[in-house]
Amino acid sequence: MRHDVIIVGAGPAGSLCARHLARQGFSVLLLDKAAFPRPKICGDCLTPRVWSLWEQEDLTSPFQNLPHYLIQRFYLSCNRDSPLEVPLPPELPQHRAVCRTLLDHWLLQEAEKSGVKVLSNTTVERISGSHELLTSQGSFYGKILIGADGRNSFVARQHQLPPGPPACRRVAWQARIRGWKNNIPCTSI
Repeated sequence: MRHDVIIVGAGPAGSLCARHLARQGFSVLLLDKAAFPRPKICGDCLTPRVWSLWEQEDLTSPFQNLPHYLIQRFYLSCNRDSPLEVPLPPELPQHRAVCRTLLDHWLLQEAEKSGVKVLSNTTVERISGSHELLTSQGSFYGKILIGADGRNSFVARQHQLPPGPPACRRVAWQARIRGWKNNIPCTSI
């Protein structure tokens, strides 16, 4: 099957790119090895920089329907000392937290509503030099191939692109708790 653009990876970057291109009139196929909604441990915080992009893409209003909360302060503590509360200045654009599982699924649905053909549970097995993808769901051809499949990108490896910078050696812990306001799931990192 032929498409103008094939995007491998249906996380936020892949779904937003696919949606944008479909709204410009391109035929877009979006592939992902996972089934959505799928759990994702990282990235529950949306910084204010997201909003200018989402305003351009008409996504700020639909986002309001997702369970999320505003981040107005954070706490720092060490060795069981009393936590230090650090309020974020109210005059700055607000950070928001939303579960990545919900966010990714919502963005994928927004892409589909815009005409993107989505194939989840689809593993890319091989890429030929002419942008033909052999997958677990068959063969597909795209004039343009975009790899939005993360740090360990199969697309990048198949095209012998150099790896990104070395991984950060920091560790983050994440726990989900029920917030006191509106019983909305919260994230603590």
